[in-house]
Amino acid sequence: IYIADRERHRVMKWIPGATSGVVVMGGNGAGSLDNQLYYPNDVAIDSKGNIYAVDDRNQRVTKMQLSPEILIKNGETTGSITIVPIEDSRDEENETIILEPENLVNVNSSLNESYTVTINDDDDPEIVVISLSDNEIEENSGTDVNLVATSSEISGKEITVPLTISGTATINDEFTVSNDSIVIPANSKSASISISTKDLDDSEVEIKESIIFTIGELANGTTTDSELLLNLISDDLPTLTNLSAEKSQIAEHETVGLTASISAPHSRDIIIDFKSNGTALLDSDYKFEADFEDTYQTVLIEPMDTETFTVKEGKYVGHFDIHVDSLGNIYTLERERGGWWYTHIIKHDISKGTREVVVGRTYDEKEIDDFVNLRRVDGFFVAKNGDIYVAEESEARVLLFKNGSKTGTVVAGGNGYGDAANQFQHPTDVFVKNDTIYVADKSNQRVMRWDP
Repeated sequence: IYIADRERHRVMKWIPGATSGVVVMGGNGAGSLDNQLYYPNDVAIDSKGNIYAVDDRNQRVTKMQLSPEILIKNGETTGSITIVPIEDSRDEENETIILEPENLVNVNSSLNESYTVTINDDDDPEIVVISLSDNEIEENSGTDVNLVATSSEISGKEITVPLTISGTATINDEFTVSNDSIVIPANSKSASISISTKDLDDSEVEIKESIIFTIGELANGTTTDSELLLNLISDDLPTLTNLSAEKSQIAEHETVGLTASISAPHSRDIIIDFKSNGTALLDSDYKFEADFEDTYQTVLIEPMDTETFTVKEGKYVGHFDIHVDSLGNIYTLERERGGWWYTHIIKHDISKGTREVVVGRTYDEKEIDDFVNLRRVDGFFVAKNGDIYVAEESEARVLLFKNGSKTGTVVAGGNGYGDAANQFQHPTDVFVKNDTIYVADKSNQRVMRWDP
């Protein structure tokens, strides 16, 4: 698309799909020089790509010659043009320029020749990054894992990533792979193959098995990746076969061990939580001791691309609140800077090793629904039934997101900033018991109660 940008005295060219244009004519201020325009009102392009501008204040039509043309000036016998390749960093096939004389003006010719020049590409092959969409896949999973190859730049050549598949898991019996190589088509940036376990199941309790992808020598590309590991997880659970104590009575200076046994080793950690009853009080009359590495665990929290659910380098995210539900799922409140303090709540399923955005901002930058997109939030509460209450400080309200819903409803506040009984001034946290809502109203220095 060519546009006569009248007020800026220039002609702009927009390539399809581009987010910005480039100046192709003028752009050197208002004036009458050959490289200037003065209020161009329109632009036209001929069949050879030459540009014509109606140069209003100069009362002229200015032509910009872009197609190859030799001009022999009157009184002279020779003329020439110079072919200059445009340097780029894109790896591509050698290209040819074929020039055939036509439309001769003021000259006769019996020549019937064409002139061919080859442009030899001198760019290095593209660097390819190879990654898995997940590092685990369960038996008989309804969701495939993708092995993705992404080039640093779009290449003009087809890039092939050969793979050798090995590991303790058995191909075709326990998993399938859609191809033994990844092919990125020319003029594309990425491609992938899929690993599936759908309809491949057994009843055997198994330890974690490995699927190993060894990267061979790439065609028309390079990579620093050599091997990727995908773990196959058993979906069959073992049975608790024994739970016993060394003795039933101990003195205050003694200890007693409690041991659990299962029918077979499993792919994931087995956790047996206990409810503590009796007359002895925990942390007053007794305590539990375990190995240090079993007592303290780190749940990895990283800035996340909420479209692909992958870690996004260089993305600033603050972590402001945390909740744990009765099933051991961990919910974290993450807030990223992006015009507003956009917020999302992520549910981490520790047993499955998965995470998902359950409330708040998604990858859609155009999402403007005030009951979907959260802004500045410091605190939230997860009810026993999975409902999530959010204290949205920037909007002076509390929103309720029913279990599984991405759209909230106002259940407290929402009447602007203020100190009235139906208003908040920067609500920073929320707690709910028996449907009664308690809100920390920071700037009013009070806690407000909202009855159902």
